[in-house]
Amino acid sequence: LHVGVGDKETYTITREKWAWVWGEVVTRNVQQWSSEDVKEDIVLMNDGAISIVENSKIYKYKYKSDRKEEKKDSYGFVIERETPEEIICEGGKTVDLYSMVGILWKAVQELDKKVEEMKS
Repeated sequence: LHVGVGDKETYTITREKWAWVWGEVVTRNVQQWSSEDVKEDIVLMNDGAISIVENSKIYKYKYKSDRKEEKKDSYGFVIERETPEEIICEGGKTVDLYSMVGILWKAVQELDKKVEEMKS
């Protein structure tokens, strides 16, 4: 893993399974393993994604760590408040964006099915 700081320094992290970054991360692409080779206990998700989305709350907030003059509104989950357990990462302080996308994808499929049923 190569990490560039500003426009001058580059660090190489080896033999690590993760990197912790506080602040903005800019990248050309983010990829997540999705192969059967790295998964087990694979089953189709049942309907219910719409309910997961409907029962979660999205908040508007500012980060405490931002400098006063740079504070801008952000939108998203607050782990301690109505965040679906399906997207909370181990440790309970972060969310799994890949699982969020999967749940939202499933919710779109469910909504599409409802629309098609209404058409007929």
